[in-house]
Amino acid sequence: MSTQIISPLQVRASNLYGFDQAVRSLGGDHRPLFEELNLDPGLIERPNDLFAFVDFNRLLNLGAERLDCPYFGVLCAKMHESAPFDTFLQIIKRSPNLAAAQVLSDRYRGLESEVTFFKVVTEQGLAIVHRLYNAPFQFDTRQHRFFTLTRAFVLGQLLLKEDWRPQSVSFSFSQPGPGPFERLFGTPVYFNREADSYCFPEEDLYRPLLSSDEELLDILQSHAEQLKKHFELGGKLQPVVRKLIQQGLSSGNADLHQISILLKMHPRALQRGLIKEGITFKALLLQTRMEIAQDLLLNSDISLTEISELIGYSELSAFSRAFKRFLNLSPEDWRTQKLK
Repeated sequence: MSTQIISPLQVRASNLYGFDQAVRSLGGDHRPLFEELNLDPGLIERPNDLFAFVDFNRLLNLGAERLDCPYFGVLCAKMHESAPFDTFLQIIKRSPNLAAAQVLSDRYRGLESEVTFFKVVTEQGLAIVHRLYNAPFQFDTRQHRFFTLTRAFVLGQLLLKEDWRPQSVSFSFSQPGPGPFERLFGTPVYFNREADSYCFPEEDLYRPLLSSDEELLDILQSHAEQLKKHFELGGKLQPVVRKLIQQGLSSGNADLHQISILLKMHPRALQRGLIKEGITFKALLLQTRMEIAQDLLLNSDISLTEISELIGYSELSAFSRAFKRFLNLSPEDWRTQKLK
């Protein structure tokens, strides 16, 4: 069974703001990079255009390779400027605090990206911001992960104060090469951790934002509700369930009962809805687990035991058997074959 994903997901060209500046700062020219990938360099001037996420990811990877800059995605995000009027970003900026901003971010994230979203959890006095994908990808996304997590970090500085820093930044993949990561973030940076994330004191979630504006926020939300209609999933259940499974796997909240509660559906109704779309819950759960496992095997150095725990298996042997049934290779052999 093949699980290779051909991604139809799109991103807005506003993500390219700062790309040309980052390239110039390294002594390069952005136009040949675009042309090598058959992309229009003029996309930078059309922030509301949509283009394929896979092309954006390839562009970041190509920049890192051609300019010999392992931290290229970080650099692009540090130089990123928001579009002149970006409804999603304006909603975040006008929120009363980060906690409220997170709630609104969950509601309107489809206006910003079909690819990435953020989840905030609190534990032991810390707020931990996790960067997540709406679907796993079977290609190298390290530069894009650098880019998105750094953008969130820069936004935190914009919303709170310029000298604000998280306590630490973590990435779930191995360090792609030498670079001034701690200087760029101004805080300890760790690789090969369980997730792409950063953490800060929980109390910062409730600090008033410098740019909050209740009246303007109401206007922006009315506008966003109209825009949101154009980004709905078309009534499809499978993408919603897949996303909830991804979010709940590591905490053990990804079974049929738990997902049904989150969707306010009876388990049998959820199962029937998925069957109408050509898949059972059990098959979707397995598919999602295996896609995440492949992503971690390809893009990180974490152990098989850690991977099995992250995708909800209580024993490594159970994970290994499921993986081999799914792909006809053991996890070790699959990783070796793909990394040749």
